[in-house]
Amino acid sequence: MMQRSKKPYVPPAIKKYSSPTDLPQHVRESIADITEGTVALRVIVDDQRRYQSVSPIFAELLGYDAEELHGKRIDDVTARGTIDIEFAFNAFLKLGEMDGLWVFERRDGKKVLFHYRARRIDDQLSYADLEPLPLAS
Repeated sequence: MMQRSKKPYVPPAIKKYSSPTDLPQHVRESIADITEGTVALRVIVDDQRRYQSVSPIFAELLGYDAEELHGKRIDDVTARGTIDIEFAFNAFLKLGEMDGLWVFERRDGKKVLFHYRARRIDDQLSYADLEPLPLAS
């Protein structure tokens, strides 16, 4: 049996980018997906808990248009008495990521439960991907 010679190990190249325009196209598209809210149930909030981008499907589940939620605070659509928003958001800001459950209140007063997975984008913006869950009445 003939043995093959092994290829020498070549360490991966690490490339540093000086600006976003230097990033590969697929990375720029992924960033655009995050910042433009093209993921079905994604919201982007600033460090003051104000919605900067809201996916239309999320807004519709709460009985709003996406434009109506832009600029509103998370507090405005969170079901009262379900979470200490100040504590949870400050913990998230310190940790940089968080997963959990959140109860929103629809325009008509009904409650909607979501599982969320939130991550920081930078010092001022964060995003959360949301999944609606059944909630017993």
